[in-house]
Amino acid sequence: MKTRSLEIRNIDKIMRRANSAYPRVSPYRAHMTTTGKKISERHRNWIQRAGETVDSRRSMVFGYDLERIIANDLEGLRRNKLGDCGESSTLMMAALTANGIKDFELAHLHFDAEIYNNETKKLLATHSYNTTHEFLVKNLDPKADTKNPKSYGKDLVVIDAWAGFCTNLQEAFNKYFDMFMFGIRETENKRDNVTIKYRPRFTFLTGLTDSSKLNSDNFEKRYPELVVKKQ
Repeated sequence: MKTRSLEIRNIDKIMRRANSAYPRVSPYRAHMTTTGKKISERHRNWIQRAGETVDSRRSMVFGYDLERIIANDLEGLRRNKLGDCGESSTLMMAALTANGIKDFELAHLHFDAEIYNNETKKLLATHSYNTTHEFLVKNLDPKADTKNPKSYGKDLVVIDAWAGFCTNLQEAFNKYFDMFMFGIRETENKRDNVTIKYRPRFTFLTGLTDSSKLNSDNFEKRYPELVVKKQ
């Protein structure tokens, strides 16, 4: 196994501090865990209400400035201890900024399903879908083409506090295949004589996360529980 870079190890410490300081239940994970299982109606209703609470809190501040979105999400995490990938992302925005790291971007995960003819090997069609999964990336190449992961930058760091990992692009793709595709990378449809290959990629919400406007000193004072003490 390749040794992780010092940068990834340092950010991983910050992520673990953030997750420890703001423990939370993920309504999405609770729903996935109970799918297909016999659970009480009361439990099922709780999961639905929890998810609606989380979504409504974020939608109320969608048009606000980034610092207000972060403050709102962290207050919601503190009070309700409920949060999915969106809240985990804004938590990491606060944690990174409080530790003096500001060059990050908000990202979404997509999978492209490429359909190939088995005989000619020709690409017949491509269907894309957004998993709606949200996380942060660092060291994104400004010239990145969202459809070409090789253009994201060789030093790209994927920071996913909801999934609990901080790693490089390829390792992140491997983890996302397992999490969202059950490890399936391609399937064969013998009836139609085609093979479907799945390709992960990211899109980046650079307009929302202008991290350069965030004041590290203010975040350090406001969220001291997120600061990792330097050795």
